[in-house]
Formats: sequence, structure tokens, C-alpha cells
Amino acid sequence: MTVDTKSRISFHGGTHPPGKKGLSSESIIQPGPDVKEVAIMLSQHIGAVCQPLVRKGDMVQAGQKIGDSDAFVSAPVHSPITGKVKEIGLRSHAVLGRSPAIVVEAYPDNPTRRTHFELSDDFDANAYSSGQICEAVREAGIVGMGGAGFPTRVKIEPNPRLPKETMIINGCECEPYITCDYRLMLERTSQIVAGIKLA
Repeated sequence: MTVDTKSRISFHGGTHPPGKKGLSSESIIQPGPDVKEVAIMLSQHIGAVCQPLVRKGDMVQAGQKIGDSDAFVSAPVHSPITGKVKEIGLRSHAVLGRSPAIVVEAYPDNPTRRTHFELSDDFDANAYSSGQICEAVREAGIVGMGGAGFPTRVKIEPNPRLPKETMIINGCECEPYITCDYRLMLERTSQIVAGIKLA
């Protein structure tokens, strides 16, 4: 098939499946089930693979940084649970085939979930410098939700030669069934607005 680049690029056919958003759009955000073991991939983003910051046998806390890299295009990874490092080795990866991972066994007597961040009434986005914001975003391991998982810190890093004047906030969810962004916008509105102001 040839495409005339002078005309609007399109194609005939294709499909538009029903959204099925109603199945979960009115369901509040809830914790997932308890797990006995997790494998935290050291590559969850485009760019350099993280190096482990822990060793086999170490105890880790939920939210603890367990992998990092000095590369500019990279983002640290954190343990989602409290537990013990069972091993560090290759595991199946959805994109790479195989990737280094840290396997953590859940510790049954410690909490494995953290509550979400609550915003104080006196929050002022202007109280933080761009450097502080970029470093906090990097340390949190925030990456884009697209296929590349592009590190957000790289996107928001100020560049005097290419100043950013416009930011687009995209809360659309085109895929069928998915309503996680919708629920976050409903239930975590103030946190999302704070993040927009900081960015």
C-alpha cells in the first residue's frame, strides 16, 4: 500500500473495540492481594540498567531504593514490599526477554504496603527549586507509562537552549477496560494538581 504524503495519512478498515470502562470506572482504588515473593526488574525504563544496591540475604523495607545507575538516562527502582532478598539473577522480561532482577521474599510480620502521599494544606510549589524537583523525581524512580518508560527527570530537566513553554496534561485512556488514570484523577486530584504545578 502506498501513502500520498500530501494528503492526510490514514487507512481503511481497522477496528474500534468497545471501551468497557463501566466494569471498573466506579470501583475505588484498593490494595492488591498479599504476595509471597516479587521479582523487581532492574530495567524498568529506557536507558541504563540499574545496578543492585542490596545483596542476597539483606532485609529491605517497602519503598526502599534497591537499584540505581549513574547514567543520566536511567531511573532507580524500589522494593514494593518489606522482606528479604532471596536472590539476584535473570528473570523473564516482557520487552528484553531476560533481565537482571532482585527477588524479594515478603516478610509476613511487617507491613508491605505504604499509604499514598497526603498533601498538606500549606503546600506551595514555588517553595522548591527546579533542581530540587528534578532530583526528587529522579530519586522516586518516576518514568513515563509508554512502552519506553522514559525517565521523567530527563523530560523535565531545564534546558536554556530549548526552553519549554507549554505542557500538555494527558489523562486520556484509549485502551478498553483501563480506568486507572480516571480513578487517580478522581481520588488523588490534589496530588495530581500539585505534580502539575511542580512540573
